[in-house]
This record gives sequence, C-alpha cells and structure tokens, in this order.
Amino acid sequence: MDSGKEIERVKKQIEIKEKHYTQLISKAFKVAPKDRKWSERLCSIAKELKNEIQQLRIKMEQYQEV
Repeated sequence: MDSGKEIERVKKQIEIKEKHYTQLISKAFKVAPKDRKWSERLCSIAKELKNEIQQLRIKMEQYQEV
C-alpha cells in the first residue's frame, strides 16, 4: 500500500477519534453532578480512545519515516 495513502487514512482516523474523545469528555462533565458512575465510565472509555489516538500517531510517524 502507498505510504501517502496510508498516512491520509491514519490522519482521518485520528481526526474522527479526537472528535469522539472530545464528545465523551464533554458528556462526562455534563452528567458528573447527577451520575458519578456513568461519568467515570465515560472517562474510562475516553482514556482508552486517547490511547488509541496515541498509537495511531506513532503509526503515522513510522509511515512518515519510510
């Protein structure tokens, strides 16, 4: 696969995941006063998503080095 196309695909994935991450954090803060457990769960999911974003950035850097 062409590394240029792969870089663009990974950039798009990062963009989408960052958008979802922002939405999750926003929702977690909105529900925090009413439901702490749900807020903690949303933050946990957001943390997993942040890790995925970090892995994608590493992957993109590797493609750019090639």
